[in-house]
Amino acid sequence: MKDSLWQTTALVLRVTLVAVLLVLSHCAHMPDDPSAAPSEPVRLPEPLPEPASIPMPLRGDFQILALPYVQRKYNCGTPQQGVLFRVEDVHVVPGEVMPGEEVNQVVSYLLCPSSETAVMRGRITRVITFQGREVFRKVTDNIEFKPGLWALGVFVGTPKKAKNGTYVLHTTIVSQDHHIAPSKTFQIKGRPGKR
Repeated sequence: MKDSLWQTTALVLRVTLVAVLLVLSHCAHMPDDPSAAPSEPVRLPEPLPEPASIPMPLRGDFQILALPYVQRKYNCGTPQQGVLFRVEDVHVVPGEVMPGEEVNQVVSYLLCPSSETAVMRGRITRVITFQGREVFRKVTDNIEFKPGLWALGVFVGTPKKAKNGTYVLHTTIVSQDHHIAPSKTFQIKGRPGKR
């Protein structure tokens, strides 16, 4: 009989506690002014997605992160701030090739205008040097830089009679008022047909 009484008492206390908590939680959300309309719940911003991994090798362009997320991450894209355009990273893969083989150059760039439809046109000049002397040059005009974080990949051939050593791939990007010139090194080793 005592066990039954204790069980009933415990159940009544639990139900009462739940009812009190429900009433208190409702009171906590009530405005000070009873005539005021209930406010909207506070919405937390969605977390930024992880940037996409760049597929390697890459030929053409690949979107890493869409413009709305770039605007949030870099706090850019308002008319007062103007256009943010910069190179985030440059890769040259593989890091070592034979004379006459190609390297894959991937340039990651950030374009943050105030409009999702705004694009910039520009020119990319790629120059390979060896011991300070130019051994290759290619100019590509009318490149379309798209809003967001993008990767742009091309294959660049090395000279067939290249000497062994460290080569530098200089990249110059010119678009409107922007002039960016990153460089990366790679190695040429061996003779054609020998590996």
